[in-house]
Amino acid sequence: MNFKTERSLSEKVYTTVVKFDSYGGGVDIDADGEKIMIEDFGAPKLDIGAITFSGKYAIAADGSVTPDAVAGESVTFVLSNKEIDIKEGFEARYSVDCKKIGKEQLGTIMNTPELVAEARCLLFETKVKASLVTCLADFRKLKTRFESGASVFTA
Repeated sequence: MNFKTERSLSEKVYTTVVKFDSYGGGVDIDADGEKIMIEDFGAPKLDIGAITFSGKYAIAADGSVTPDAVAGESVTFVLSNKEIDIKEGFEARYSVDCKKIGKEQLGTIMNTPELVAEARCLLFETKVKASLVTCLADFRKLKTRFESGASVFTA
């Protein structure tokens, strides 16, 4: 499956959406194969609340927020459990209102609400994409495990 990311900013509310784009794109399965697997096994589910949203972010030379595991500042947040079917129509949305980011959430690098909001959105995108890759890899194994369990017998 292929996914795309859409970002928007309106009235100091940063929003990012990871959404379904198309079937196919896998190395070992095409679009029709993915559709058939969903018909056979049901759509896999992604639980947004089960994802650990934690990472380190810094400011790049051009002023943009960027992941930086060494020199970055920790950014974390927790979301409620929400299962989303991974199939056509999949959409994982996250919004951050800068007006609701308190001073206690600011750091020395992420020192404005806007930088914190941008880092949180990037963190959301990164973790959701990684979770999608894992979920879909596990899902594709269902067919392989079933087919590899066939045995030869003589009647």
